[in-house]
Amino acid sequence: MSLMVPEYTTLYEEIGTRIEQFYAHGSILTENKYIVGLSGEYVKKAVEKMEKNAKPNSYRTYTGRETGNPIPKNIYTTMFERWAEVFSPTKKDVELRWTVSNVVIPQLKPKISKTFSMDSIKTIWYPMITGCEDTGKITLTIVEERGMGMFQFFNALVNQFFNPQMLKPKSSFQKVGMYIIMLNGEYIPNMLPLAIRNPSDTIITDIPLQIFEFNSIVPLGIDQITGKQGDTNGLITFKIDFEAPNIFQGTYSTTTLKDLMDNTTDSEYMNSGVYNRKKFTTGLKDEVNIGNEVD
Repeated sequence: MSLMVPEYTTLYEEIGTRIEQFYAHGSILTENKYIVGLSGEYVKKAVEKMEKNAKPNSYRTYTGRETGNPIPKNIYTTMFERWAEVFSPTKKDVELRWTVSNVVIPQLKPKISKTFSMDSIKTIWYPMITGCEDTGKITLTIVEERGMGMFQFFNALVNQFFNPQMLKPKSSFQKVGMYIIMLNGEYIPNMLPLAIRNPSDTIITDIPLQIFEFNSIVPLGIDQITGKQGDTNGLITFKIDFEAPNIFQGTYSTTTLKDLMDNTTDSEYMNSGVYNRKKFTTGLKDEVNIGNEVD
């Protein structure tokens, strides 16, 4: 067994070629943009809980600190509807939009064993992959919106995994999913009919670079919230972590969400969601089972 020796063709490029390629292929944007969304049964129930608890109740008779005027009983309904119009128009899924100031996306971490050696003269311990990490942690940094709707949502979402009255957990199997879409601006052709378009016209639009999908995730809880008074006070922010059971991602996964279906296996091993068993099993007459004949 021998390895192919790579050809270092770029080693002999002129510096002018490198500079030209940089300007031709470098990004026109200073940073990537991303979309973070949540879906699933518990997401829908969390929004329903927010809507229910925001409705007017007779005990809401607070008065303003300065004017003494009663605060309208429907003020929280207005806050919820304003939040839902932007972040959850269907009241089923939630797109976090600009409230996610930072997102940490876990990547596959192979487990390595260093106990394998093939050479009896010089000791070279070859790293062998023995598996992968079981789960990965997604971290979101949330910047609160004007009605503190993000805390209300995530608090309601975490509560969905429990029976708060009994202090007991409920099912967490396939109840929440998350997608993170990385975006970048690219030139695309003007798609107007040929009769009315200029062939040289192009527009810049957001192009999905990768859709990271995590299913059957569970929250690890909202981080502590710190309030500050005075000249140094800023926006309320908090972190929330999720644990995901499957960190594998498909290459150029940019069009659809696959849920927990296999999205990384090549088509020759899977067709329309069904595994090609012949690629995973061997029969008695297969070459690998015959062996070499000895005269």
